[in-house]
Amino acid sequence: MRVALLSTTDLAGGAARAAFRLLHGLRALDHDCSMLVRKKLSEDRDVCQVALDDGPLAKQREREAGRIRQYCIERNRTALSNTWFSLPIPGYDLARHERIQNADVIHLHWVSEFLSPLGIGKLQDLGKPLVWTLHDQRAFTGGCHYSAGCQRYEKDCQRCPQLREADFALTARSLRESRECIGRNLVVVCPSRWMADCARRSALFKDTRIEVIPYGIDTDVFRPRRAAARTELGLDPTSIYLLAGADCGEEQRKGFGLLREAVRLSLALPAFRQAVTEKQVRFLFFGQTPPLAEMDLPAQALGRLDTEEGLAKVYAASDAFLLPSTEDNLPNTMLESICSGTPVIGFATGGLPDVIESGQNGLLVPAGDARELARAIQEFTENPELRRKLAGGCAAQAGSRFGLQEQARRHLHLYEDLRRSCPFTHRVQSPTVVQPLAAFGKVFGSSYPLLLRHVRRERFKRHWPFLCRLFRLDKSS
Repeated sequence: MRVALLSTTDLAGGAARAAFRLLHGLRALDHDCSMLVRKKLSEDRDVCQVALDDGPLAKQREREAGRIRQYCIERNRTALSNTWFSLPIPGYDLARHERIQNADVIHLHWVSEFLSPLGIGKLQDLGKPLVWTLHDQRAFTGGCHYSAGCQRYEKDCQRCPQLREADFALTARSLRESRECIGRNLVVVCPSRWMADCARRSALFKDTRIEVIPYGIDTDVFRPRRAAARTELGLDPTSIYLLAGADCGEEQRKGFGLLREAVRLSLALPAFRQAVTEKQVRFLFFGQTPPLAEMDLPAQALGRLDTEEGLAKVYAASDAFLLPSTEDNLPNTMLESICSGTPVIGFATGGLPDVIESGQNGLLVPAGDARELARAIQEFTENPELRRKLAGGCAAQAGSRFGLQEQARRHLHLYEDLRRSCPFTHRVQSPTVVQPLAAFGKVFGSSYPLLLRHVRRERFKRHWPFLCRLFRLDKSS
């Protein structure tokens, strides 16, 4: 079967890595699978960086999109969330790409700033089976990638609580654009039951077929080997190592503020404070921003780990992975940790309860409760029998539930089912090398001039004091 995966990039971020892993899983089962991306970071032969229109109109659209983002979103955010917020622009028409034409199934992943709603509609017009994996909530909202508890996507996304000003109805128009351009002839795949429940309640996907297929992990790379990993990393074989990290630790939903509070509460207890002081309990961090950097702790910051082998070694060497996310789908970090034999301690939110059975392969506490998180950390560090039990629970289920081949087999079963119900595919006869801009739909097309006028007003107000000073200088000279 020929499958075309579409993703904005192949390696940058958890969504891209999940799609890239699916590519490898499908290929391991001897299927013809390729991945089309806007920006290629890997050297994989089956990943194709698409040649996009870079003419004057496309460059102008990119500039305008950047200014709209700056003045209508970034300067307009409330304190509710700082997670990525995107517009349905720019978008390209990939329907005449050669690999799309030859594909039996088209599978979308995280496609912000790559495909617009109208561009997705063009793919649907080909008559091929279309699958869309939701790595976050953006597909069915008016712009937010995580809604921070807001449920207005179930109706119309009016008056977005993540934006201060709503006079141009940006989110409502964006959702209406999706509803008008994206038809019902697609299947949505959600990695977690939580995401599936959100999608089923959404105005966009409430009448759409929705399947739950968890991510896959290479269990040959992410596997239990604590003693060897500690030796290779030069870590103390007798200490308890607590690991934490994320690609973007500054995101509020990652919960590192709550983790800092939980560690402060733990340090207030003499027994935990003594264990930390004597380095019986130590901390490891990966990522660009160590979450506990300002605290006086025996901690080692590992920075950004660019290889799966290096990341797997750190997981395997740790006793527990601290995952304080308050809103998440099915974190790759959770699966990587479990497959490495390392229990997860975190909040019972999003997709975490799909994987973590509290008391069996990790510890889950009520979402947002730093005091309960502190208690779980203390219980884990003080109870060696609990640590052994949780580590054993991880090793018992990792390969069977989250292996790459299991994920790939479930996707192939879905693809074959769709092919049976959609046996004929429309093939475009004239492929294009450069993929052109996709036009706006009627809704966003009508609002685009309003957004540009708002941007011009805001830019003028910003630069007006400078222009006044410049004018006075010219007059005085």
